[in-house]
Amino acid sequence: MAVHLVPSLQLPAMEGYHNHILATIVCLSNDSGLIEPILNTVSLHQIKKHCQLSLLQYFTREFGPHNSEAFLTAQKNFVESCAAYCLVCYLVQVKDRHNGNILLDNEGHLIHIDFGFILSTSPRNLGFETSPFKLTPEFVEVMGGPGSDMFEYFKIQILKGLVATRKHMDKILGLVEIMRSGKTVHVHQLFQHSSSTTKKYVVLVSVCSI
Repeated sequence: MAVHLVPSLQLPAMEGYHNHILATIVCLSNDSGLIEPILNTVSLHQIKKHCQLSLLQYFTREFGPHNSEAFLTAQKNFVESCAAYCLVCYLVQVKDRHNGNILLDNEGHLIHIDFGFILSTSPRNLGFETSPFKLTPEFVEVMGGPGSDMFEYFKIQILKGLVATRKHMDKILGLVEIMRSGKTVHVHQLFQHSSSTTKKYVVLVSVCSI
């Protein structure tokens, strides 16, 4: 069901490369299936373990100087995909976001995999992941830092995604109702209607201030 729920969010930040960052999964039975491999990627865990570089250093090594066209393109890809997955993790409460479950492709896109723990479930039900999504200081450093233009662009993408997602709330909530199996899920309050720009920015600040 997660395979249907994640694409249904219709986030603007994901438009143009849905097929590139969302692996195709074919269910064969209740406990088996086929997963499409995501090519030309490396996990953040592998970068840390084998390259022993910070994420920004890795970007510089792979894409060139910070003012080069290749780096700026990869940086924009990173910001847009990071915003999209931050929203996905926030809206459907994706957990188990360790570095082995987050990939980086050869164009700079951040790609999350393994959506086995969503809607308040967590490994061993410990509930130790309290952040709404994973946005580390290293991620922000790749964007140029908290005061940079690209970090501001990241926040704009978050806001656009929240507004766009609300347009599809009926479809999303229908899938959530099927998935929750009697559990109490507070997803409805994420989509409460508000025409107030102030309230929209309150939501934005609460999401980005971690």
